[in-house]
Amino acid sequence: MKTMWTLWLPALALAACTTTPPVKYYTLNALHRTAGALVAAPEFTVVVADVAIPDMLDRPQIVTRTDENRVNISDFHRWAGSLKDDLTRVLVENLNTLLAADHVRVRTREIALDPAYYLMVHINQLEGGLGGTAKLDANWRISHRKSKEVLATKEALIEQAAGAGGYDALVAAQSRAIGILSQEIAKQIRDLTKSAR
Repeated sequence: MKTMWTLWLPALALAACTTTPPVKYYTLNALHRTAGALVAAPEFTVVVADVAIPDMLDRPQIVTRTDENRVNISDFHRWAGSLKDDLTRVLVENLNTLLAADHVRVRTREIALDPAYYLMVHINQLEGGLGGTAKLDANWRISHRKSKEVLATKEALIEQAAGAGGYDALVAAQSRAIGILSQEIAKQIRDLTKSAR
């Protein structure tokens, strides 16, 4: 009996000292919107028809790259919701902020009414290492709603330094990269709507 207690006590003490860290949840941030930015009546509506992401990223856990051929999938650092839905939300918010003065309104497919253009975005890469650089590789296409004609096809390769921080800094850097992507898309939409007026 004494031998059994001798074996169990260290194990119990170790279990008491070991606690599971709490799960932390993250979300992407949109560009800052000024009050009343969307007051102007829209002349054009753009629908974000689809945002595609790689299967590797389509999971609750945040994926970070540890080296060229290895990634880490964290059980304790997760997206607060669907990453695909969060990317769509941020793109819509960013584009509305950037295009408000141009009388362009951006919506998702579910609520868009008679859009002039369709926007499709394919995210090839949205990752980075802790304390390193957030990398965004994306292709995007704008097409005319009625004619289905492809009006613009572009690729964006964007890097943002995450600094010395952890997951908070990495997600902030990813948000900045999406902000830059939004600016590039907004410029193209602005050019198309000016030529259509």
